[in-house]
Amino acid sequence: MGRLAAVRAAVTALAVAAAGVVPFALVDPHAFVEHVMLFPLGAAGAGSPAISPLPGQLLATHVPGGRAVAAADRVALGLTLAMCLMPATRFGYLVYPLVPAAWFRRDLRATRTP
Repeated sequence: MGRLAAVRAAVTALAVAAAGVVPFALVDPHAFVEHVMLFPLGAAGAGSPAISPLPGQLLATHVPGGRAVAAADRVALGLTLAMCLMPATRFGYLVYPLVPAAWFRRDLRATRTP
């Protein structure tokens, strides 16, 4: 009974999300990609007036490959918070956020060395 309720809730959530997103994606797919995917990544043609000197913006602006590092740090922070809020977790799970945090830094060092 619990599994059926979970599946029903997931299907309902996906249907509501699809009903809110798909029409806009179908009307103008290029604008959808530009506004929903590229703009939050800072890869759109327009800049944001909300730019601030927070660590992510400073990394993305002044460090070569900084966009990847800033994104990886956000993912690592999100994973760390998720691990801390899980009701049943193991201490070893805290290694998982270290992977995205370290992986992009390793790639940056590899591209800088001749």
